[in-house]
Amino acid sequence: MIKKLNILLSIILFVILIPFESRASSLYLDPAETSIGPGGDISVDIKIDIGEECINTIDANLSFDANFLRLMDFLIGDSIVSIWLVKPETEDFNSINDSGIIHISGGIPGGYCGKIPGDPGQSNTVGRLIFRMPSMIVTDDKKDFVGINFLDSAKVLINDGFGTEDNISLSGANVQILEKRITPQDDWKLQIQEDKIKPNPFVIELRQDSGIFGGKYYLNFFTIDKQSGMDYYEVLEIRPGEEVGVEPKSDFLDRLLKLNRPAPIWKKAKIPYLLEDQTLQSIIRVKARDKAGNERIVEYIPDADRKVEPVKLPIYQNKTVVLIVISTIAAILGLLLIIAVIKIIKKIIRKKYEGE
Repeated sequence: MIKKLNILLSIILFVILIPFESRASSLYLDPAETSIGPGGDISVDIKIDIGEECINTIDANLSFDANFLRLMDFLIGDSIVSIWLVKPETEDFNSINDSGIIHISGGIPGGYCGKIPGDPGQSNTVGRLIFRMPSMIVTDDKKDFVGINFLDSAKVLINDGFGTEDNISLSGANVQILEKRITPQDDWKLQIQEDKIKPNPFVIELRQDSGIFGGKYYLNFFTIDKQSGMDYYEVLEIRPGEEVGVEPKSDFLDRLLKLNRPAPIWKKAKIPYLLEDQTLQSIIRVKARDKAGNERIVEYIPDADRKVEPVKLPIYQNKTVVLIVISTIAAILGLLLIIAVIKIIKKIIRKKYEGE
């Protein structure tokens, strides 16, 4: 009996003292193996399987062989990430393809707790990378395989409010390089072309924070597009009576004192967006455009009680003061001119009488 009790106690102590190894989150590429030939395309999904904790942030760098692969697009239509801090943008592709490094970083408000049970879709997708192999390879380094891999700096944060890093395992993709030329399938382009739906509705928030932009007014806005993914935002600040692309009417003094306003135009915007018109006299419009070219425009008109009176200009830029000064100078010059003319006339008359 004592022997059995000792064995039982040993088992209990073993279970208690042996550290419990929690299951780590897994950040990986799907498919793990694929192939590509000159001129061909491949799509590789970035996916995550969580461990034992819900997560809310993903930050990772991926490397690829830029001699054999060129990043063509990054699709986020099915992404679990809703707030992107860093993601490959079209204007960044050249530098990305020069460096062979892709950086992604984004957040999931409310957290992500894993694939939805019974969901036949891909509810653990972070984003889709589209690569193309150049038709002509300019390196003498012949390879049968190249990798697309996560760098060790990748991290996933637990949704605990403290920014705690989760344990993660990383798994990349192995790409076989074929010699046979392949006609691009462009399935990813077809997915974009079939998207006829505008980005989701969204709201514009006007904010002011002493720690952001030095306390100036800025905009916050965000939306998603579940088909082809968001491409970019544009912002327009336009005052009543103005037209897009047309310079507001200005008089000579406006131009002389450099008070004329430039033509209101749409400008590409990052979030948060610093307002140019800090007096809040302008109507604000934000355009959200997806990769298929579908657009949604939302308008915001600042409340009257939040509008700010235009900043008092220096005296040399005050039109009323300048007009008074110019009028006074003109009057003095005119008076001096009249006096000068009278003197000349008197001299002429005097010489005439003296000559007689």
